[in-house]
Amino acid sequence: MLRSLTILSIPLLLLSCGQTKEQTDISALTYREFYDLMFEDYANRIEWHEDDFNQEAKAFIVLNNKGECESENCGEKTFIKNKSTDQTIRVVVKTAFSIPNTLPYIANQFILTPGEEVYLTCTEFCINDESYTLDQSIVVAAFVTD
Repeated sequence: MLRSLTILSIPLLLLSCGQTKEQTDISALTYREFYDLMFEDYANRIEWHEDDFNQEAKAFIVLNNKGECESENCGEKTFIKNKSTDQTIRVVVKTAFSIPNTLPYIANQFILTPGEEVYLTCTEFCINDESYTLDQSIVVAAFVTD
């Protein structure tokens, strides 16, 4: 009996997977859940309230879009690179978006050693068969001094 129940349940499970896509209510997500859907590493998140605009090192920081994102049709991967050959730079990147019932932006901070490049996020945020453009801008680029 148990064996026949198991055999019958496998096709039912397979039939249910992929046929009905569960929708996520974006407005019901916590900040952390929303962040984790958009970015890989919560450790880089920073509270930035448009109060720090030091851009002394901005000429050494580049945002590059390259390579397709893992999620289908969600744009390209965005990377941040420190082009300096001898200076460590603190960078704050503001990622702005227009998603109903959410924050207007999220800020991430990186301490980039000379020549270092790190992944930020995709150029688009995809959820519930919708795609939202993410606009990244460097708001702080300051040399790190010992």
